[in-house]
Amino acid sequence: MRINEDDPFALESQLALLDRERADLDRRISHALQRQRFSPDAVAAAQARAEERVLLLQLDRLMTRIRAVEGNLLQARRFRPH
Repeated sequence: MRINEDDPFALESQLALLDRERADLDRRISHALQRQRFSPDAVAAAQARAEERVLLLQLDRLMTRIRAVEGNLLQARRFRPH
């Protein structure tokens, strides 16, 4: 979805959506870690490790997007006419 990078309200909304996505990924990563630590099944633990790697890559990409939106928001607030 393309948003107006000069509109602070649109950027704040986008940031809120991304933060919810981040929280969901954090929860899923935590769940994968718990499955690794406490699963009596070695195969399930290995699957949880693989899932964690994928989720961490997704989190890295998401954090990059969040930083970009935060930067755009800072610029929009700084240069917005009063």
